[in-house]
Amino acid sequence: MKVKTYKLFPAVFFGIFLLIGILNFKKYGISWDEPMQREMGLLCYDYVTGKSAELFNIQNKYHNSTCELLNVLPEKWLHLTSGRTIYYSRHLLNFLIFWIGAVYLYLLALRIVGNWRLALLGILILILTPRIYAHGFYNSKDIPFLSFFIISMYYGIGFIQKPRARNLLLLSLFSGALFGMRILGIMVPFIIGSFFLLNILNGNLRLLQLKWLGLYIILYPLCVYLCVPVLWPNPIFHVQEAFKMMSHFPFDDPVLFMGKYIKPADLPWYYVPVWIGISVPILWTILFLSGTFISIIDFIKKPGIFLKSQWKEALLIVWIFIPWLMVIVLGSHIYDEWRHLFFIYPAMILIMLMLIKKVIKRTPTGKIEFLTKTFFYGAFTWQILVTGYFMIKNNPHQYVYFNALAGKNIHLRYEMDYWGLSYRYAWEFLIYELKEKPIVVQYETPPGLYNLAWFTNEELQKLKLTDYLSCKYFVTNYRFHPVYDYTEKIYSLTVDGLEIMTIFKNPKFNN
Repeated sequence: MKVKTYKLFPAVFFGIFLLIGILNFKKYGISWDEPMQREMGLLCYDYVTGKSAELFNIQNKYHNSTCELLNVLPEKWLHLTSGRTIYYSRHLLNFLIFWIGAVYLYLLALRIVGNWRLALLGILILILTPRIYAHGFYNSKDIPFLSFFIISMYYGIGFIQKPRARNLLLLSLFSGALFGMRILGIMVPFIIGSFFLLNILNGNLRLLQLKWLGLYIILYPLCVYLCVPVLWPNPIFHVQEAFKMMSHFPFDDPVLFMGKYIKPADLPWYYVPVWIGISVPILWTILFLSGTFISIIDFIKKPGIFLKSQWKEALLIVWIFIPWLMVIVLGSHIYDEWRHLFFIYPAMILIMLMLIKKVIKRTPTGKIEFLTKTFFYGAFTWQILVTGYFMIKNNPHQYVYFNALAGKNIHLRYEMDYWGLSYRYAWEFLIYELKEKPIVVQYETPPGLYNLAWFTNEELQKLKLTDYLSCKYFVTNYRFHPVYDYTEKIYSLTVDGLEIMTIFKNPKFNN
């Protein structure tokens, strides 16, 4: 039986993507937040199984308890005990969630642009966005939220197009789980509800179908309650507390932005746009801005027709810009680049694909068509080769990607390895390469301690952790101090010439 190309090629593509992830998940370090998130997952597991209610005594209990509960299941069920196996399991599971999100983005792109080649191009754009690809292995907060947002929107748009039981149940379940990952998940029912009503008003849906929206309004809070264990004792109280905490998350450490250290509460409104502009491959940004501009023009020209026939395009614009505007209006704390808003990126990709579809459709045949296709093929080939080369060359440190718009002296202007994943490689150098024992050393930030989990007790015996003044070696990821007085370096990890991890030797060390 002959297999059709539109089924075979995507299957091979996603198979290769899955294989790449399986071959790479063991290469990433432990991020600043992972031990804290793991602890929350363990406490959530203890609460669900009736062993303890200690979950309610920790500060971050409202920050992704749903996904962290999933993350600790392999650890519990497989009886994992070593730090190495525990974090390997977390990174593999995180990648699988990212991979499933990519599959659903492909399905959503098919639903919106109706072309499997364009849909696959969208996934290639997602993968060839270096920071998001890298986060797909270790970021158990923002990447699962991105993936579940995609899945919720896939079933949400399907629910609007065909209100029926299957779409209703799956939308309710996934959007309910999304709320447990981050309070911003509340956007999904508001977006889907608003566009459901819009489609009734513009005649795409019959008034009698309003009953399906009513059922969603009933099922959604029930699914939220079911999927978010932290709400079980007192749902109204804990929802209120969650909104209070997450609108102004208690993080007050200064972040490096455009050469200045600024507290999250004082960051300017353009913090997110600047970070997107310097950390997303340039061609992807150009396509997104062009697509957004054309969508706005189409709306201005014929708003009625746009909202009736291009309502999915309008939904994408809302998906992209409303979260950012909410951050500005509410004064929410955003820090560590734009990772808190990674979930808007799939909508940005879909806008890019809609632009390409429009250009193909509106370009007349003949020489102009040839020149247009040549330009697109050339531009995509260039961007794919340049970005792909960077990602392969700097694997697994793609999370420190900057494009040409970031300018010079980037390490003095923006955060580099702010989560400290590269500490793993510094410890590997000290433990495996240095022959002296003990190695008298100090690290600068908490990930320095966390990344010791990769090593056995025997290997750790080589290290002697001491204070800053009496250490022989000082390990830093430049989180809060981009420049140091030390000059002698015995190890330096660079990404495109930028140092993200250094081991300094203390010239004043006394044996």
